[in-house]
Amino acid sequence: MLLLLLLLLLLLLLLLLLLLVLLLGARTMMRILRRLTGKQPHPEPEPEGPPQDACGLRARSRSRSPVGPSSGRGVPDFESPPPTRRRSSIGDRPLGARQPLSSGVAAFGAQQPQAPGIPSRRCSLGRPSVGGGAQPSRRSQALSRRSFPHRDFENPEAETCWLSCLFQSLWHSVVFHTAFEEHLAGSKCIPGPEERILAALQQTWAAYKREEAAEGQQQPLLSAADSAADAERPAPSPGGEGPEARLVPACELAEAFGRGYGDMSEALALIQDELSQSSSPAAVKIAELMVLVPVSAMSGSLPVPELAWQQALDWQVSASPLIAVDLSSEPAPTGPSCELLARLWVPSFAQEMPSFSAQASSIETEGLGRGHRMVALVCFMWNVQHYVAFCCRQSDPKRCVFFNDLPALTAGAPKDLMWSEVPELCGRFLLTPRLMLYESLAAAKEVGHESAA
Repeated sequence: MLLLLLLLLLLLLLLLLLLLVLLLGARTMMRILRRLTGKQPHPEPEPEGPPQDACGLRARSRSRSPVGPSSGRGVPDFESPPPTRRRSSIGDRPLGARQPLSSGVAAFGAQQPQAPGIPSRRCSLGRPSVGGGAQPSRRSQALSRRSFPHRDFENPEAETCWLSCLFQSLWHSVVFHTAFEEHLAGSKCIPGPEERILAALQQTWAAYKREEAAEGQQQPLLSAADSAADAERPAPSPGGEGPEARLVPACELAEAFGRGYGDMSEALALIQDELSQSSSPAAVKIAELMVLVPVSAMSGSLPVPELAWQQALDWQVSASPLIAVDLSSEPAPTGPSCELLARLWVPSFAQEMPSFSAQASSIETEGLGRGHRMVALVCFMWNVQHYVAFCCRQSDPKRCVFFNDLPALTAGAPKDLMWSEVPELCGRFLLTPRLMLYESLAAAKEVGHESAA
């Protein structure tokens, strides 16, 4: 009788065990059995690393407060490669140790040695017009265009202001814009595996144009005059509504330049260096269009345009289509000093300064030397470590567009203003002129004629 009861209890336990298996599942029962036998179950795999944002970048602490929308475009992880070591600014080096980025201007289209194993396209910047000259070439049309569209960049991590300002400066240059659009944009030039900066420029260039096209599709048909005026309207401020408020992402530029960089002149030098080593002949020739002229303040004086022009003459690069002037100034400027320095460099103010009276004939009020006009003025805010840019309008050289991807730092600043209003704005927000970009349209046309021949 006792044996029968034990058998019934055992059968009942087996039935309960079977019921538990059905209810909890085989995986849960395996964990219970392992715990009963003293064995620990294998831990569940967990996702590695912190969550990523829409750009594919790992979440990081924000050094500055304003946060913008993410772009939704994926790029490789920032944390995968080792951090890039920050280089010292070219503008901070001794004047005697500096060298120009390029020693002169060469004609486009010259044959360059090809890197083995890297596909490239043969490009010539002297492309003849279709129809045997019956119509103006695309290059001449681009050089004579009256305006470029204006877009704002996003800066969710408050770390890419220097890259967005550099891109805005190059985008609004007729010389660089025309050369890049015709010979490096899109599939016209395929970057090599090591040309990360060129690839990032191409992707950002396409995104800039894509936002422009998206905005244009939402607008009704306008007359030719209205269309020209509408193209010169400033981009809407970030945070607005509708397609006009879309911002251009800076993810690709940030990933290509690497962590640790943050200097405008150094970024320009990196672009020139990579293009000069490209397997594309057009990229090499575009690199030769650019020179960087550093100017340091003498003791008790401010850096002035005469010093930059004399440096360009000494280096024999005064005929370069693109001249970037890198200023070295005091690290803790005041409002009056920022305004005074801006008045020295902003177009139309040079002749009003007493120090310019002796050489007024050699320095044009619109730019640097004879024939070079200002394209962009990039300023640095020392108190918050932030870059902003003023870019000249093509349709009205007396006016400029103010670009700041963290607009809360300059609340109340106008988007569109006269160049004559820039110095006062610099004094109000402690904007110290840091880099000026000048271009010569005559030199660009001359290069195009040489390549066509």
